[in-house]
Amino acid sequence: MSHRIKVAALAVALVALVGCTATHGAPQRPVASVTSAAPDCRASDVVAQLLGGRGNPTPATTPGRVPSGFVPAAAVECSSAGGAQAVVERRMSGDLAALVTTLDRPSDRAADVCPAMGQIQPVLYLVDAQGRTVRVAWPLDRCGYVQQRASDAVAALHVDSEQTLAVG
Repeated sequence: MSHRIKVAALAVALVALVGCTATHGAPQRPVASVTSAAPDCRASDVVAQLLGGRGNPTPATTPGRVPSGFVPAAAVECSSAGGAQAVVERRMSGDLAALVTTLDRPSDRAADVCPAMGQIQPVLYLVDAQGRTVRVAWPLDRCGYVQQRASDAVAALHVDSEQTLAVG
């Protein structure tokens, strides 16, 4: 085998081991529906997303962009409890206007090659003063991960309460 073929084969193998091919174009996020249902970190679709199962959001909880005119008074984040059959529910307050501005950013255009790793994206709900809820679709970076600035905006909020909820 010639040196050129060996180098080409090695390069192809390296790309296959290190990265994944992504589709081109930034994914479009629909506008989220406003619902009167309270945030539910134990909903079957939320648990499936966080614990690696399958599930489909019901129409009332389909994730999307924050609707124009929706003014959140609180945020609720649902995340994995680190491999246990449980989820963590965090109720937060703080500069929600800054969070909404960050969440309104478009997702980045997809990269051709990304690290071969996954991310379990937290589920984020915003709740207004009337108790109405929207489920947020995160703006994504070039590799399909939550944009760092969005994660930072959530991390800047004050955690009012946190509880681990058993599921299953």
